[in-house]
Amino acid sequence: MSLCPSFQTFKPYQDPKILPKTQAFSRHCIPLQWNRKPQLAGETPCVVITSREGGVGKTTTTANVGLSLACLGFSVVAIDADVGLRNLDLLLGLESRVNYTVVEVLNGDCRLDQALVRDKRWSNFELLCISKPRSKLPIGFGGKALVWLVDALKSREEGSPDFIL
Repeated sequence: MSLCPSFQTFKPYQDPKILPKTQAFSRHCIPLQWNRKPQLAGETPCVVITSREGGVGKTTTTANVGLSLACLGFSVVAIDADVGLRNLDLLLGLESRVNYTVVEVLNGDCRLDQALVRDKRWSNFELLCISKPRSKLPIGFGGKALVWLVDALKSREEGSPDFIL
């Protein structure tokens, strides 16, 4: 069964001058095979969801994409990099399980695997928070620390996740 809408069952408004009937939606759709997990080629993709504006859905998008990939069988690590306004753990219902953050990992107070919070509903989905709510980051924290964090996640003993969000 294909998830792509066929032209016979799904007929949105279309102007024949703009989109001829021969160019139906099925040309762009790739059917998913639910009996096996798709294979990824190359190294772990790191997907960054960002915007300069607040309130546009970055956290919601990260949660939805992450859990959707976990539902498809991929291992996912979602990083909540919103400094001082951590909401991804609240959205996922994991706020009571966050004990350590990346700041403690960088300070040497805990290991990276201790800071990762595994979702009980999806064992292949993990959350990593940058800081605690309303906390100040050290002056040296910046892009290099995030690059180190992603590299550390890719070289974990447990294996690299399929996606880092």
